[in-house]
Amino acid sequence: MTCPHNERCPMFKVFQTKTLLRIWVMRYCESDRYPTCERYILAATRAPVPRTLLPNGQKLAEGRAASANEKDVMPLRRV
Repeated sequence: MTCPHNERCPMFKVFQTKTLLRIWVMRYCESDRYPTCERYILAATRAPVPRTLLPNGQKLAEGRAASANEKDVMPLRRV
């Protein structure tokens, strides 16, 4: 099973190298681990998701994200 936000997650915009993004996608988005993704957990509660928040709960250093202070609202998709 994969994460219902897999195709629209704003985290995809943060990574400049597709290799790093692919690692996160394989580890969380395309596996049964997606319910442990901190981004998914916040989205499920309809809370804004910081663009710098990684699936494991750590945050990217300032400047790694184009808009580090922005938050995203990820639309819920029923599965």
